[in-house]
Formats: sequence, structure tokens, C-alpha cells
Amino acid sequence: MTTGSGSPQDPPREPAREPLPTDATIDAAGKHAPPLHAADTIAPQRIDQPPVCDGRQGSAPSPEPSVSLRDSVAAAIRAAREKSGEWIGPYLLVEPLGEGGFGAVWHAERREPYVQHVALKLIRAGMDSESVLLRFEQERQALALMDHPNIARVLDGGVTPSGRPWFAMEFVKGEPITAYCERHCLGLHERLELFLQVCDAVQHAHMRGIIHRDLKPANILVSERDGAGAVAKVIDFGIAKALSSRLADHGAQTGIGQMIGTPEYMSPEQAEPDATDIDTRADVFALGVVLYELLVGATPFDPKVLRAQGFQHIQRTIREVDPPSPSVRLTTLARQDPEMRERMERAMRRRIDELARHLRSELELIPLKAMRKQREDRYASASDLALDVRNYLCGRPLLAVPESRAYRARKWVRRHRGLVAGASAVLIALVMGLIVSLVGWREAALQRTQAERRERDATRVMEFMTQTLAGANPMDGGSADVSLADALDDAVRRLDTGELAGHLESEAALRLEVARVLRGQGDPARAAALAQQSAHLFLEFEGPSPSVAAALTEQGLALLDQDAAAAALPVLMRALEINEQALGKDAAGIVGNLASIALAQAALGQVDRAIALHERALSIAVAAYPEQHAVVAACMGNLGDLLATINRLDEAESLLARSLQMRESLLGGAHPDVAEAQNNLAMVRWERGQRGDADRLFNLALANYDRSYGPAHEYTRTVLESLRDLHREWEAAEPGKGHAAAADSFERRLHTPVRSAP
Repeated sequence: MTTGSGSPQDPPREPAREPLPTDATIDAAGKHAPPLHAADTIAPQRIDQPPVCDGRQGSAPSPEPSVSLRDSVAAAIRAAREKSGEWIGPYLLVEPLGEGGFGAVWHAERREPYVQHVALKLIRAGMDSESVLLRFEQERQALALMDHPNIARVLDGGVTPSGRPWFAMEFVKGEPITAYCERHCLGLHERLELFLQVCDAVQHAHMRGIIHRDLKPANILVSERDGAGAVAKVIDFGIAKALSSRLADHGAQTGIGQMIGTPEYMSPEQAEPDATDIDTRADVFALGVVLYELLVGATPFDPKVLRAQGFQHIQRTIREVDPPSPSVRLTTLARQDPEMRERMERAMRRRIDELARHLRSELELIPLKAMRKQREDRYASASDLALDVRNYLCGRPLLAVPESRAYRARKWVRRHRGLVAGASAVLIALVMGLIVSLVGWREAALQRTQAERRERDATRVMEFMTQTLAGANPMDGGSADVSLADALDDAVRRLDTGELAGHLESEAALRLEVARVLRGQGDPARAAALAQQSAHLFLEFEGPSPSVAAALTEQGLALLDQDAAAAALPVLMRALEINEQALGKDAAGIVGNLASIALAQAALGQVDRAIALHERALSIAVAAYPEQHAVVAACMGNLGDLLATINRLDEAESLLARSLQMRESLLGGAHPDVAEAQNNLAMVRWERGQRGDADRLFNLALANYDRSYGPAHEYTRTVLESLRDLHREWEAAEPGKGHAAAADSFERRLHTPVRSAP
């Protein structure tokens, strides 16, 4: 490692200054800026600029002069020319190549013992040179193991006497991959073939324990070689770790949150306040963004909007806001910007509508999978991502297709867990009707006097407890009065102390009713235990029966509310088996069982099976009930909501709209089941870009749930989260129209403590 400078006079330490809004890469002669991207002229920082954002709330990058990219580069070059001819270690500075957030990049050459051209990155003043170089030296052994035609090697490193770290890299005569593709009008397949070179390079590094951490077009340069065509080279491997580690340490020491990297390409885990748990899937995420940009001509989020509201807004967007699909982003940009439309059609050699169709067919599933918020939902490696790109090019099935359907279904269940389970309440009520009349059902074969005695006994106890509890059960249209907790605790205590000893069927039914209320109140763990006890009591008293099936179904739904779908599924399947034997395979009494099993299967990613069960449930309900019936409405809602997760939006919207109309007609406007239908239709309208109507429906659902369940209930908070995310997305698409303030308002409501009633 070189630690000194060969210059007769060391350059003075530069004062810390704000980075220029460029990180340009100049062509081989160092005289011309690359072709402009859509983001190249965005102030205050263009997308290839790796900013260091401080953690002060509302802070934003300092405003920069409103100048074009070429003017900025020219100014940087003019200011730096006087340093040409100086020595940095054994390297003579020849010509500046660009200026970035971490410093300047120079074309330099080594004269002894042989002539060697390098790109020399001179880190800006103010960084802890010793720490940076120590990390670089630790990384250097691994870097030396990398030998790949698509990776620019890091050759050397040192520190100037004035304290500025520097790194010498293989000199690449090229331009950013996005600029190259646009300037050469590469079509879809050509872009994908070029992208595969990048994936292979990144996988090579990952196999040697090297994570890039700052993959972006500016670090992927493309040049042409005789006989080899376009060749992509990934630069800066190993440097990002040395620099970002130091800055992260600095942030921890000063207590100011810092985020190192380029926000548009940054994975959610890199945007965490303590971004130390980074693995190779962070690079997979960044590759997904690069692929997205190659397909669309823009990053998923507008850089200007993303950076406009400071550090916390950037973090929150990266971690929480899902990107629009490439086809939606493309068509939206084309509609808003005719010049961009013309440029993309020329560059891609396709009409925008044709390109959007290609993306929608299945290609866009690849970048979307790579960019999943949760690491486990992404491709496991860069090679898996490359495999799916090759699958697309060869016409083979994509890995992303089944994974994507399962992902959307899991996300759907997580987002609506309570809401969707609530949809089954009216279906379960059908089976519960059998429980309420269980004495008459079971005792038909017994002598009338004995049946009447037991019926009176059961009815007396049932009336007392049911009247106490049902009025406060949101699932039965009651209110979520907090004092209900005491009543529930008292009911459980009385049951556990044997108050109903000797009345097995009454105790079983009461435990089941308490379980239903507890689940409605957001206590699924106790609900599952009580429902299981109810099932055992029913089974002991009368063997397999619809009563046992009802208790098992309630237990399964309570397990689902705890995200335990794998445990819930066999319980729910057993309930269906019992009811099919007792009632028949086409009986109305199995509709609730089918809906509950479908919910568990969707949570496990078994989407096709879940859809088939919902279709069967709807078919049975339509045959068994009048056209306008609550069970028919619930079946339509369940099927429509699940179809939406696999983008069958036309069918989904039709079913959900009919379900809402039916529920409003049957129940009026203020009912939890109506709120559920409003919420689910809002999700589809949002997915279709109809934000105004989605906002209206979400607000109606919010008012309904708030009235029925209270502000602290999971159902109410789920809708609040949807409204918050909707307005964040809306602000990104249409900034300056008050949506940011609306999103912040919903966020505050989510974090406002709710006082308990006395």
C-alpha cells in the first residue's frame, strides 16, 4: 500500500463542501459528458450521487445552483485542472473524470515500472483516512481473488500527506449502462443480455465474500471491444464498504442518523437506522432497480420527489412504500411527459403501449421480485436473478411467477388478516346457527321429556351469558367497549371454576361464544385456547358433529390471526371433513369451512387452491340462498379479494362491487361487514390507479371500523395504514397537492396513544 505522494508540493487540504449535483463519467478522452438521462438535470442531486443525509427531521440536501449536468461537469473540470500533473503515490494525475459525493475521480497513469492507466478516486477531505484504509486493507485480500471480465479491479490504495484517502482502479473507457443502452437504442433482449453480464459479475464477487453495497448505473460502465460487442464492467467493488463503514461509525458517534448510498437503488435494510445487517441480497435489490430502469427509462421513485423531504422521508419510502410496477410507471411517465415518451420509443424501438404489454405479460415480475421489501422474498442470489432473465429470454417459465403469486397472497393476508377473517364471520354464523339449535338437532332421537329438560337447562345458561356478551361483540354489530374485557375475564373464570359442571354442551357452546368475542376483540391467543376446549367438550359429549366443526373452525381462524397458517390448516380441514360427513358435500353448512380453509391456503401461498375453494363456496351459496343474501355477499367478497392478488382485476372489481352493494342493501351503511367490503374494493381501485375513489372508500371503511371496533383495534389500524401509504404514493406521483400532509396525519393517528375508557 502506498501512503505518500510523489508530488513536489502536496495539495492543500480542501475544506469540506457540498457535492456537486453530478457524478458524471466522461468518455475515454475525458472531454465530453455522456448523453443526458431523464434524471441528469434534477437538482439538488442527481440519482447517481451517493449522498450522506443527516438525521435531522425534515432536513433535505442543500440547494444547489440550477445548472445543467454539462455546465456542472465543466465547472468541476475547470476548478480541478490546475492539479493535472501532480502525483498521488506512484500515479500522475492526467485529467479529471468527474466529481461525486465521496470525492473526485481522475484519469491517472503509472510510469514505473511500466505504464499503466488507472481511474484514481481521491476521497474528499474530512474522512478518517486511517480507518478507511484499514478497512480497505482488510477487504483487499478478498478483492485480489476477483478475476472476472466484467469487474474492474481495485489495484491500489493510499493516503496523501494532506490526509485524503485514494484508490486506484482499473481504467474503464465506458459510460453508464443506462446511457449506453439509450444512446445505442438497444431493444429489450439486448438490454437483458447486457444486464446478464452484470449479474454474473456480481455473483462472482458474492462467491468471494464481497458485497458491493452501491450498485447503480454510474458504477456499471459499458464499452465496446473489437469482436466482443458491448462489455459491461462493474466498478468500485470494495470501496463502498470502506467508506460506508467509516461514515456509519461516524453517525453512531455523533448521534446523527446517516444513510450511506444512493437512495434510488438502496435496499430497505440499508435504510435502517443501524444498517449493519447487510448481505448479498442488498445487491440483488439494487440489481432489480437497475433492471427496472433499463426497462422503463426511470427509477421506481422520482429522485426529486424522493429526496425533497429529507432523511426520514427517504428512509420511510425505501422501507415501506412499494414501487409501482414497471408497466404502470412507464405508461404514467409517457402520459405525463410526451418528450420522455418519444425518447423511450426511439430508444427501445417499440411503441410505449407495446412495451407496456411486454412488461405486463411477465417480464416485470423479475425486477419486482428482486426488489421485495423482505429479503427472503427476493431472489436468493444474483445467479438466481440471472437464471430468471435467461428463462424469459428462452421462453421458459419464470421462477418469479409462482413466487410472486404466493408473495402477493401472503402480503394480502398479512394486510387484511383481521378483515378477511372477519369476512368469514357471517359464514361461520351459519354453522353457529346449528350450535344454537344443537339441542333440537341432537335430541331428535331421544325421548321428548329428556330433550325438553336438557333444552331448558341449556337455554337458561345460554341466555344469561349470550346476552351479556353478544351486545359487545363487534362481529355481531355491537360496540368494542373496553369494559368488555372485565366481562370476558369473569366469564372465563366462571367457566374454569366449574360453574357449568355437568352441562357439557352448555359449557362447550359458551366457551365457543367467548372465543368468538375474544377474537373479535383482538385476543386470538386466548380465543384459540377456548375454541380448542370447546371442540374437546363437544366431541366428548356427542362425537363428531357440526358443533365440533364450528369450534375447530373458530380455533383455526384464531390461529390465522396469529400468523400461524401452517398450524391452522389441518384444524380447518378436519372441521370441513366433519361437516361434509354430517351435512353433505354441497350443504350450505360447509360454506364457512371452505372460506376458512381458503384463507389459510392463501396465507401459505397456495393461491390456486384457495381460489378453487372460494369458487366452490360461492356456487353452493348461490344455489342455497336468495340472490340478495349476506352469505352470498361474503362469498363474492372473499373470491373477489383473492382474485385481486393475482391481477385478475376486472373479475375482482366486479365481484367486490356487487358484494358491497348487497351488504349496503342488507345491512345499511354503518356495519363492520360493509366496512370490510368498502376496504377490499378500495384496495382494487388503488391497484388500478383510481386513488380518489380508493381514498373515499377507505375513509368510509375507517369511519365504520372506528365506530364499531374503536381506534385501537387491528381492523381500524389496518385501514389507517392503507390510507397513509395511499397518500404517500399519491404525493410521489402528484407532489405539492397536500397528500404528504394527509399521510403524516394518518401516521400521527397510528402513533397516538388511545385512552382506555374508565
